[in-house]
Amino acid sequence: MTTSNTYDFAPTITDLTLEAFERILLQPNQLTVRHMHSARISANFVLQSWANRGVNLWAVDLQEVPLEAEEPTYVLNPATQNILDAYISITDANGAVRDYPITPMGRTEYADISRKADTGRPTQYWFERLIAPQITLWLVPDDIQTYTLKFYRMRRLQDAAPVGGQGPDIHYRFTDAFAAALAARLAEKFAPAMLNDKISLAMAAWREASSEDNEHVDMHMTPDLTGYFIT
Repeated sequence: MTTSNTYDFAPTITDLTLEAFERILLQPNQLTVRHMHSARISANFVLQSWANRGVNLWAVDLQEVPLEAEEPTYVLNPATQNILDAYISITDANGAVRDYPITPMGRTEYADISRKADTGRPTQYWFERLIAPQITLWLVPDDIQTYTLKFYRMRRLQDAAPVGGQGPDIHYRFTDAFAAALAARLAEKFAPAMLNDKISLAMAAWREASSEDNEHVDMHMTPDLTGYFIT
């Protein structure tokens, strides 16, 4: 038996939009400008919904922010949805790089710090999920070392636009889930009798795809027993 020996299946947003309409029994020759405009809006709502469900591994990347002495707060790229892991990088005079993890804190924990202006190597951060997201570090970077903040972020999914052969900002595994979710949103507007069925199919497709969107590594948990011992 011969096979294609290719791995190029990557439907465009237009392809997936037509697929979604066909799933609610609307054929391409029945579609109007209004249908396509509505589908573009719905496609972006699908991506927005997926971003709200948690970490999408294909949308995780590493960011670097050079730190300035005595400057605690930095405005981040507006596509930053959340910070997953963060660390401080120091390059010494010999070019050797040392990385030190830093831990997150919330607004209340930051407010409870009595000496917010203390300087040193940062050990904690407060991430504010604003329209223009920003991060505040404590300790405040000193002028003794040159620090770089590095963090893995969950970024916003790129906009969906069915023009110019653009593809959706999703992993290959999620193409069917995208078409199913878009079909459900279009059914709400153009085929309400099919809505419940399409919602069920969309949920099943999402579960199937998202079950594989994880890192296959062992989990290690070490209990903190320091409170049980007196030293």
